[in-house]
Amino acid sequence: MSDERPRPQYGEYATPEEQARAAGQTYVPPPPPPVRPVTPVNAAAEHQGDHDPTTPDVPIFNRARFIDRVVTNGLLIIGVFSFIQAFQGYLSFGTVLKATATSFKITDFEPAAGVDAVGRWLLVINIVLLVASIAVSVAVARRGHLTFYIPLVGFVLFSIVQGTMLYLSAPSLLTQISEHYLR
Repeated sequence: MSDERPRPQYGEYATPEEQARAAGQTYVPPPPPPVRPVTPVNAAAEHQGDHDPTTPDVPIFNRARFIDRVVTNGLLIIGVFSFIQAFQGYLSFGTVLKATATSFKITDFEPAAGVDAVGRWLLVINIVLLVASIAVSVAVARRGHLTFYIPLVGFVLFSIVQGTMLYLSAPSLLTQISEHYLR
């Protein structure tokens, strides 16, 4: 078996002992790494395989991750409170649409018969997206990635679904409101 590597010109493949001998010095091996006690932090890092034994185990405060967690939790809490506040409105969606029409001074609007079912569907979709946002945020945060965008994506998805269902269930209301603004 032949060695395919090029011949070394400057001792690239020499061992540290051979390099020291060629330089006219004696080889002194590096000191062994210090023995550290096993702590939960050390054990977890060694278990993950990403532990560098030459670095001390000092917890590092990562400001960006902390801010990300605060923002994510804040957005999720806002989502939960927003859901709680809108809960009754979803159950009586026809009444909410009638009150919206009245606030725009539209007196001839009557919601369709099945509009309360649309409200209940919005309630279910809101619950699913809120729980999914929380679950995905927790899973992504455990992997150490940024998570602030997850509640925002859930909010945008719900807004699109809500706007679409509102347009499909009460197109005359939206038309009258847009005419009200165009005057």
